[in-house]
Amino acid sequence: RRRSKEPDNTGFKRANWENVKANVGKELQAHEIVRAIYEASSRFFGMFRRSSLIPSRTTAAPIVRRLAQDEICRGNRSDLCRSGLNDCLAGGLGEPCLCAAGYGAQEIGLGPSGFVEYTCCPGQEGYEDGYWCGRASATGMQRLMAISIGALFWGLSGVFVTSMMLSGRCRRYAVMPLSAEDKAIVAAPAVRDGARLHCQVPMEGWCVTLDDLRQFRRLIWHAVQEDRISPTALDPFDPSDTKIGPCVHTVNAQFIRPVTEAAGRMSWALMRHPDGLPCDLFITHGWGEGIYEFIDKVENSWPQGAKNAYCCMLSNPQNLDISGLIASPLDSPFARALRSASRMLAVPNQGSSIYSRLWCAYEAYLAYSHGKLISTAFPPAPNFSPSIWRMAFLCLSGAGAEGILVAQLTLSRSTTITAGDIFIWLSITMVLLLLAWLCMRRFHRSVALRTVLLLCALVAGMSGSYWMLSVGQFVSSGLTGLALLASVVAAEADRLWGAEAAVQQQQLQCGFTGHLRDAECSCPEDGERIREEVMASGSEEAVDHAVRVLIRMGISTPHLRRAAERAGALGDASTWSAAAIAVNWAGFWLAGPIVIIEGELCGPGSASWPLWIAALEGLLWAVVFVRLPLDRKAFAAGSLHLFTLAFPMAVIETIMTAAPCTFYATAALSLGPLILAMSAIGPAGVAWVPFVGPPAVRTFLGARPCYQRKQDEIIAMAQRVRHSLVSVSSDISSRSLFDPDRAPGPSCGAEAEAQEDRSGALETTVASPLGVRSAWAARLGGTGSQCKEEEVAAVVLQVRASLQVARSCAAR
Repeated sequence: RRRSKEPDNTGFKRANWENVKANVGKELQAHEIVRAIYEASSRFFGMFRRSSLIPSRTTAAPIVRRLAQDEICRGNRSDLCRSGLNDCLAGGLGEPCLCAAGYGAQEIGLGPSGFVEYTCCPGQEGYEDGYWCGRASATGMQRLMAISIGALFWGLSGVFVTSMMLSGRCRRYAVMPLSAEDKAIVAAPAVRDGARLHCQVPMEGWCVTLDDLRQFRRLIWHAVQEDRISPTALDPFDPSDTKIGPCVHTVNAQFIRPVTEAAGRMSWALMRHPDGLPCDLFITHGWGEGIYEFIDKVENSWPQGAKNAYCCMLSNPQNLDISGLIASPLDSPFARALRSASRMLAVPNQGSSIYSRLWCAYEAYLAYSHGKLISTAFPPAPNFSPSIWRMAFLCLSGAGAEGILVAQLTLSRSTTITAGDIFIWLSITMVLLLLAWLCMRRFHRSVALRTVLLLCALVAGMSGSYWMLSVGQFVSSGLTGLALLASVVAAEADRLWGAEAAVQQQQLQCGFTGHLRDAECSCPEDGERIREEVMASGSEEAVDHAVRVLIRMGISTPHLRRAAERAGALGDASTWSAAAIAVNWAGFWLAGPIVIIEGELCGPGSASWPLWIAALEGLLWAVVFVRLPLDRKAFAAGSLHLFTLAFPMAVIETIMTAAPCTFYATAALSLGPLILAMSAIGPAGVAWVPFVGPPAVRTFLGARPCYQRKQDEIIAMAQRVRHSLVSVSSDISSRSLFDPDRAPGPSCGAEAEAQEDRSGALETTVASPLGVRSAWAARLGGTGSQCKEEEVAAVVLQVRASLQVARSCAAR
C-alpha cells in the first residue's frame, strides 16, 4: 500500500505522493506481491470487507479523535481518499487514512463495523502532535503486548507440561481406597441360601450396576496388592499392571468363588442385589481377557440410559452346577437375559477374538435375530486429555505470538513489513516444511499426521488472533477463532479415537475364521448343543453373516440392517469424524453466515435474509444431531460433507466478489434442508430413494470401493478354505493312524494330491494382502477399479469344488 508519509524518530515527514512513490518503488513491487497473496488468502479464509496490511485492532479502547459535523474542515474532498476502495474508510484502527497530495486526512470517528471514517482536508498533511490518523493509541498497543506475552508464556508452558506427560506415557489408574462397605463384602458378607435365591429370582434379574463394576475393580486391585490374587502358570500377569490385570479365569478361581462361597454360594450379582434387577444391557465377553481391560472398556462404553447389565462371570453362580440351566441354549440364562435387554455390548480383548468363542458368537446371533442394538466396547484413548490440551495450548501460543507481532510493528510504525506479511510467510514456511517432512519416507505416517495437527494448531491460533486484531468484528472473529480451535482439537481427537478403533477391530478379527463351526468352547457338551441347535434351524450362514457385520460396522441395529439390505455392505457406523463436524458445521454453516452478516458483505438489511436462514438451519441441525439415536449419528455427520462438495463454488465466488453470497443463498434453500432431511430420516430412509439413495448411503457411511470389497471376500474365503483343509488333513491323518488297514484308495490319494497342490498355491497367494491384490489385479486385466462378478463367481466355484473333494476324501 502506498503511504503519504514516512515515520522517523521526530515525527512524520511531510512528503508528497510522488516523492514517496519514487523512494520506495522497489519495496512496493515486492509489497504488491505480498498484498496480492494476502488478498487471495483473506478472501478465501476470512472474507474481509477489504484487505488491510497493518492490523492493530485491540481489545483496549483506542484514542479516537471525534469531530462534530460542523467541525469538519471546509472544502473536504472525499473523492481524494486513497485508502481501501476510495470510500474514506480505513480498514482497521491500525491502517492509516491516506489522501492525495496536498490534502491531509481528518478523522471523523469509528464506524459501527470497526472501520475508521475520515475525510480529506486541503493543505493538511497530518496532525501537528504526531498522531497518525487511524493509528491506535500507544496505551492500547502496550496493553495488547502485555496480554499477548502472557498468552504466549502460558501457552508454551502448557505445551511443555503436556508434552512431558505424553513422553512419560504414565497413565495410572486412580485407585480409590476401600470403603467400609467394600471391606464388609470380603470380610463379613451377608449369608443367604444361594440355591434358593437363584430359584426365586428370574434369570434375567441376575444383574449388576455400573457402580458394582467400579467397586469390583477396586476390590480386585486391592486383592492383587495383598497377594490374595496371584499369578499362575496359565496366567502370569504383572501385579503392578493397571491396564490389563489378571484374566477372568484367575479372578473367578481366586476371588469370586471364595467370596460367594462364604456368602451362601450365590452369584456376585445376587450377593449384591438379592431381589434382582431388571436387565437393560447384555455384556458378551471372553474369559481370557484381563479384568482391568474388561471393566475399563465397559465403563467407557456404558450406554446412556442403561442401569443394569447381565455379565456371565458376575451373574451366574460360580459355585453351583448350572449345567441343567444351559442344557437348552435357547432357554439358558444367557438367552433369557438377552431377550429382556434392549441392547448388547461386545467387549473385545487383546488375547483373541470373542467371536472365536462359541458362546459369544451364538449370543451375537441371538441379539442380531432379535433386533437388538449391538455395539462394540472401546477403552478410553490413551493420553487423551494431555493430547487435547496440548493442541489448545498451541493455539493459545499462536494467538499470543501474532498479538506480539501486531503490537510491536504498530508501536514501531513499520511501513515496509507488517504482521500480515509475517503471518503469510510463516504459514507458507510451515506448509513447505510439512511437505518436506512427508517426503521423507523413513518417518512413520502417524508421526507425519501428528506433526500436521501440531502445525495446524499453531496456525489456527495465529489466524484467530490476526482476524480479531485486523477486522475488529468481535462476534464473528470470536466464532471464527472458536471454530478453528474446535477443528484442530477435534482432529486430534479423531486421530486418537481412530488409532484405538483400529486396535479394537484387529482384536475382533484375531483368530476369527469367519465360520461358526470353527469357534471353540471350553465345555464340549455346550459346543455340541449349540452347533446342533444352529444346524437344525438352518441358521449357520445367518450366524456367520451377523458376526461379519458386527466386525465390519462396529454396531448393528434394525435400522442399519434395513439400510444394508438396500445399499449393500456398509462401513463403520459406530464412530464419526468430530473434525468434519467442526469444519463443516461450526466453520461453514454457523460461523460463515455470521461473519458475512456482521460485515454486511452481502448488503445491509433484507439482503442478508438467506444468511440468517442458513445460520438457523445450522443451529437446528445441532439440535437434531444431539437427539438422534446412536446408529444414525455417523450418517448425519457424514452428510455434512455435502458442504465440502459445494466448497469450490464458494471459493470461486469469494475470489470474484469478495463474499460467497450466492453460495449461502443456495445452501439456505437447498443444501441445508437436504442435510436436515437426510439426518432426520437416517440411512434406511435415504437408501429407498431411487438411483441416488444407495450410493449416498455407501458414501456417507464409509463403505469401501467395490473392488476392495471383492478382495476382502477372496481373502476371507481363502482363509476359510485353508482352515478347512487343515481340518480335513488332520481328520485323514487321524483315521489312518488309528485304523492302518483303512488307507485311502488310489483315486482318493490322487484327489488328495491334487487338492494339496491347489491348497499350496492358494496359501502362497494369501500369504500377504499384497499377494491377493496382485492376483486380483491380474484377474481384472491389470486394473483394480472394476468389479467383475463372473471372476469372483469362478473363484468361489473353485473353492467350493476343492472343499467338496477334500470332504469326500475324508469321508472315504
